[in-house]
Amino acid sequence: MIVHYNTEKKRVFFVFSNLSLGGVQTKMIHLANALVAQGVDCWIFLEERGKYSRSNLLDKRVKVIASLNIKVFNKRPFRGWRFMFLVSLFVVFLRPRSLFVSLAPLATHLMFFLLKLYPPLASRVVVNEDTFPGYEYEGARHASLRRQIMTYYPRSKRVIAVSQSTYNNLREQFGISSPPLTLLPNWTNFSSASSPSGKSRDIDLLYAGRLDAQKQPEVLVDVLAGIFKKRPQTTVRVHGDGEKLNEFTQCLKTLKIHTKVLVLPPTEDIEVVLMRSKILLFTSRYEGLPFVGVEAMKAGAVVACLDAPGLRDLVRDGRTGVMKRDVSVLVENIARLLDSPAALGRMQRAAFGYAKDVFSERNEERLIQMMLEEGTA
Repeated sequence: MIVHYNTEKKRVFFVFSNLSLGGVQTKMIHLANALVAQGVDCWIFLEERGKYSRSNLLDKRVKVIASLNIKVFNKRPFRGWRFMFLVSLFVVFLRPRSLFVSLAPLATHLMFFLLKLYPPLASRVVVNEDTFPGYEYEGARHASLRRQIMTYYPRSKRVIAVSQSTYNNLREQFGISSPPLTLLPNWTNFSSASSPSGKSRDIDLLYAGRLDAQKQPEVLVDVLAGIFKKRPQTTVRVHGDGEKLNEFTQCLKTLKIHTKVLVLPPTEDIEVVLMRSKILLFTSRYEGLPFVGVEAMKAGAVVACLDAPGLRDLVRDGRTGVMKRDVSVLVENIARLLDSPAALGRMQRAAFGYAKDVFSERNEERLIQMMLEEGTA
């Protein structure tokens, strides 16, 4: 549903990210399309093109510019944050009414450089923190990063926390007050969705996402091996790519379960795959608030995961999904759920109802309204 607001004074929104597969990228595409539908002049400056680019899903009115692939002395000085910095300097002086929207971890570094040069810019930045838990787990040792967050986030127009975990962390550990801090979870479109039925699903267990250190593919292998010991007939599908893909497939072979796991590349038709799945599995160390988890609950798949930030906001253990601290306990609960269609059906319906209440498109409407109403004069 599109809600129209007063846009007499056009604003320009800059969103920093890439357009590959993934939840943050999906969010960016939805927001850009919704903004141009409101008459907003929307540009997307890409840190990189990214694999599996989905720029074709953007409204034709959205302007997309990627980093310059120019070599100088065999180096590429106009890529990544350097490109963003140069573009932002240009915009600061030529587009004084622009509002910057960042959906990438690049935010703090970009703000650091720009605010050194032009401090008033802070009031024109909206930081969307899908990625914040990574700062705590991967960057806690970097005191400079913590200082940047504590210095620049309080001066931003808005800091959007997509989960209660992130909100609490920014508020309690970093001292970010409200405003600018705002809790606004990720979402999916429930307007045409109906409560899951008891129809047959041929994929018992699904993993969909990157295969990298954050996602702990070695733990994923342990979970799958445990499931096969209890239920040799379990059907498992993995849609993934990433730096640890080869290591993951080798571990499957070492444990002699590679013939039982169908490993496929990421897919743009993940909604169709979720409709065929009973359980979506996470083994991540942390998440923001994963879009694929919300989509799974809408599609009637139950989320099963290890206890981790971000996922705690998605799963209510025993009611809307399964969340355990220990791998063996997680395996036991997944196997038991797969062996009990009635219990699985109850959990599917509970997950759908919870997601519809908490993660609906109303959150997107609130974010768009916030941007339109808070553009700078």
